[in-house]
Amino acid sequence: MRLPLFASLVSTCAVGQSLVVPPAYLAADGNSRFWIAGTIQPRRQQTIVGASMLTPMIGHAITGVSFRRNGENQPLIGGDAMLLVRLSHSAVSPMATSTTFDANHGPDVATVFQGTVSLPISPPPIGGVVPWDSSNIVHIAFQQPFAYAGGNLAIEVSGMPGSNPTSWWPADAVWQPNGGNATSVGNGSGPYGGPSGEWSLLASAELGPGATVQFTALGHPGDIAALGIASGAQLDRIDIGAFGVPGSFIHILDPFALELAIFGPPISSNPLSTGIATYSARVPTDPAFLGAQFGSQWFRIDGMGRIASSNAHQWSTANQYPGLGMTLITAPALGGTPTLGKVVPACGHVLRFDYQ
Repeated sequence: MRLPLFASLVSTCAVGQSLVVPPAYLAADGNSRFWIAGTIQPRRQQTIVGASMLTPMIGHAITGVSFRRNGENQPLIGGDAMLLVRLSHSAVSPMATSTTFDANHGPDVATVFQGTVSLPISPPPIGGVVPWDSSNIVHIAFQQPFAYAGGNLAIEVSGMPGSNPTSWWPADAVWQPNGGNATSVGNGSGPYGGPSGEWSLLASAELGPGATVQFTALGHPGDIAALGIASGAQLDRIDIGAFGVPGSFIHILDPFALELAIFGPPISSNPLSTGIATYSARVPTDPAFLGAQFGSQWFRIDGMGRIASSNAHQWSTANQYPGLGMTLITAPALGGTPTLGKVVPACGHVLRFDYQ
């Protein structure tokens, strides 16, 4: 009677175990979706997973990772991708991640997989429930197991579409919104931004601690763009129409920083030949910046030295820290492997780790 029991134990050890993070989504669909790096376009993605979710794997070897499709009622198109997967123990917590990919890795960073990965043809899920079976997951079996000793884990996936690329394979993800608030103040001058001249854009969802926030302006390609960051914003404070474009005003209060950029090439066949200027910055994680108030406004300077002003934004950062315990760092890789990425706190794919 002991031989069958022994055989059963050996079989269990060979099959190994699995752990889903975040654990609440073992059998539940996440509230978001993201492409897996390299499956739709060249991209580099890195996820920092907090130690508290990985405790069962301490002292074990991680042998693979799976991404599950999202639960929307639609079929997914199969294909393949050429991927590189690296893992490391990270001294960086999810709330302290760097925009520099390599700075988030520990000294034991290791390539655990490099090669072709298949994306299955996946039928629409029944009742929104997506089981972890072969038709619903992208599974990457590691060529080199990773010995996990505890602590935060950095898992990085980069690559490009393969010889049979897919055009539609969104993976399940979780995003815990933790943004601030942003209100447009005043009108912009010049021909951009529609009737209200709203050619300055700012997403309040990016104003959480640790997040990369992007300030965006629309304007004529090649013109100079200047972004003023200030303590606040107030409607029509100072009329500067005499310096260029009529209807131009400074809306910001007590500016303390000025960032310069150039409007890029046209983004469409728009007759105004709209270009984009951007400036990105990290929202500090220091408690002093929770709920902090700021203002910002763009100014456009054309080849004749004439100044146009945008609408301003009165904005505040989130007043609390997110609690998901995961952070995503992501960047397109169209021109080679990027070294810097955009940080999205409280966000990540729903992952299933295999371990023995």
